[in-house]
Amino acid sequence: MSSTSDLDEVIHSIKKVEGEIRTVEASIQAVDAELKKDGLREKDVDYYREKERQLREEKNKLREKENKLRDEKMALQEKEKPTDGRPPSSETNADLISKLESKLDEMLIAVKHSDRATPQYSPAVLGQDEMTQLMQFKDFQVFEGKDDQPSILSIDEARALARMRTEHQVVAFIMPYLQDILLEEGNNLSVYNSEEYKWIETSSEPSAFNEKPDLLISHPAFVNRKIPFQCDDEHLKKLRRLNDQYGVLAAWELRSFIGLTCEAKLSISDAAFGDVINYGSHICFGKHAPPMTRLMLFDKNEFWLVQSVKGAVGTVVCSKWTHGGSRKLLKDFIPKHWMVKVIHQACEKFNLAIDCDSFLGSGAFGYVFRVNRLSDGRQLALKVTGGKEKNICRLEVEYTRMMKAHRMCPGEVMGVEENGFADFERGAALLMSQVGEHFSSLSPQSIMDSLKNLHQNHILHGDIRLENVVCVDGKPCWIDFADTEFDFNPRSQAAEREQLRGLIKEQYEYNAN
Repeated sequence: MSSTSDLDEVIHSIKKVEGEIRTVEASIQAVDAELKKDGLREKDVDYYREKERQLREEKNKLREKENKLRDEKMALQEKEKPTDGRPPSSETNADLISKLESKLDEMLIAVKHSDRATPQYSPAVLGQDEMTQLMQFKDFQVFEGKDDQPSILSIDEARALARMRTEHQVVAFIMPYLQDILLEEGNNLSVYNSEEYKWIETSSEPSAFNEKPDLLISHPAFVNRKIPFQCDDEHLKKLRRLNDQYGVLAAWELRSFIGLTCEAKLSISDAAFGDVINYGSHICFGKHAPPMTRLMLFDKNEFWLVQSVKGAVGTVVCSKWTHGGSRKLLKDFIPKHWMVKVIHQACEKFNLAIDCDSFLGSGAFGYVFRVNRLSDGRQLALKVTGGKEKNICRLEVEYTRMMKAHRMCPGEVMGVEENGFADFERGAALLMSQVGEHFSSLSPQSIMDSLKNLHQNHILHGDIRLENVVCVDGKPCWIDFADTEFDFNPRSQAAEREQLRGLIKEQYEYNAN
C-alpha cells in the first residue's frame, strides 16, 4: 500500500473518531440534563452519575485514539517530503498552504482539548458565516421604525455622533443616551464603561486572553467599580461626563444577571459581529453559565441587538439611532432578571442601600451582598435567592435555624436581624447582622476550634465547607445553617470534624487538632 493511501486511511479514521466523540459528548449533555431535573430519587442520581463517569471515560479513550491517529498522520506526511537530505530549492504555493493547514490543524486540536469556548475561526470568518445563516433563516431583522414613537437620537445628535473619530469617542458620546433610557425605565440598571478592563473570561484559569467589551449594562450590585482610564484625546476628555461610570462584572458567576454586553465600532463589519458572537459564546459557556445572554453591537449609524442562546446567535434586530421607536426597542430588549427585582424589593423592605463593590460571594442556593442600612449607616450582609420555590423555602429554613443556633452559640454563629427574612413573588432575602470577610485571614486551628464549640453547644452544622466560615472581628463565624441539626447522633460530630480536618489540610497544609 502506498504512503498516500495510508494517509487517506488515517484521515478517514480521524474523521470517524471525531464523529464518535461528538456522539459521546451529546450523550454526556443528555445525562447532565437528567441530573438537573427536580425530584430525582437517590438511586436515579447514582445511576446517572455512574453513566456520566463511564461516558467521560469513553470520551478520554477516544481522545487518546484521536491523538495517536494525528501523530500517525504527521509521520506519514513527513515521509512524503523530499528524502535527499536537502530542503527543496523553492517551495510552491501549494507546499506553503499545506504547511499552514497542518499548523492550523495542530492549533485547532489544542483549542478543542482546552476548556475555552473559543470559536474555531477568526472573528471575520465567524461573523460572515453567521450572517449568511441568519439571512438564510430570516433571523436578521431590520427595524423600520415607527414615526409616532421617540428615537434614541435626534437628527442633529446623529450628525454629532457621525463626527466622532475614534471608538472611544463613540462610546463616550452614546453612554449618556443609554443611561437616560435606563433611568426612564426605573429598573436600577446603569451603564459602565469597560473598554480598558478585561472581564469576559475565556478560560477557567486567569488568562491574558480575557476580553474587554466596551460597555456593560448591569445592576450596581453585580459590578466592581474602576477608575477612568487615562487618555490624551482632548475631544474625548470633553465628551466624558462627571457621572460617567467605569466598571466590570464583579464575579464571573454573576454573568446570568448581565443586562447587556455592548461593543462599539466606527463601522460595523463581519469581524465586529464575530467579536460579539465570541462574547456570547464565552458568557454562555461553563459552570454558572446562563442559557441565554443579550448583547449590542453599535457604530456611528446604527445598533444591532443580538440574542445569544447557548453560545449561538438566535436573532439579530438592526435599527438606526434615529428611527422612531428605537428607544422602546432597546428598552424592551434589556432583560428583567429576577435577581434585580428581588434586590430592589429587599432594599425597600429593610431600608437598605446597595452599590458597586458589594458582592461578597455565592453558594448553591444564594448570593450575598454588602449593604448599608439607611437608618443608622450600619453595614450588613444580604443573602438573596430566587428562581425555584425550593430555594425560597430553604432560605426560610436557614433563617429559623440560624436564629436558634445564634441563641445557643452566639460567638460562633452569624447573627440575623429580627424580622430579617422576607419572601417576594420571585425570590426571598435574609438580612444578616454582620459582614464577614474571607476565611483566608483566619488561622486553621481557630476554624477547627470554632467547629468544636458548635458541637459542644449541640449544633451540627450540616454543610462543612471552608466557604461557610467567615472572619468577623478577627474570629471565625459560621454561616449557611440550612442543613443544621440540633438532635443528632454523636458520631455525626466526629464525621464533621474529620471532614473539616481534611479541608484544612488541603487548604493550609496544616494538621488541625
